[in-house]
Amino acid sequence: GKFSNVKYIPNGIELSTEITNYQNRILYLGRISVAKGINLVVPELTRIIAKTSWGIDIVGDGPLLNKMKLFHSRHTLLRDRY
Repeated sequence: GKFSNVKYIPNGIELSTEITNYQNRILYLGRISVAKGINLVVPELTRIIAKTSWGIDIVGDGPLLNKMKLFHSRHTLLRDRY
């Protein structure tokens, strides 16, 4: 068939069965600028995470940094790391 030469190779490491405290987070890592579209994405994601258990971490610098900080101060759902 179409995929007859595909072979399954199992994971070479043992996965832990321990309970972790991972959280559902979205990470934005990059320049905080219009060119990257952060000004469009974050307001939409903020509306989505308000209805879910997800959060956003923003890491970066750029010309929209101060506007992003102002947006953050009005929307406590964001956890920033400037």
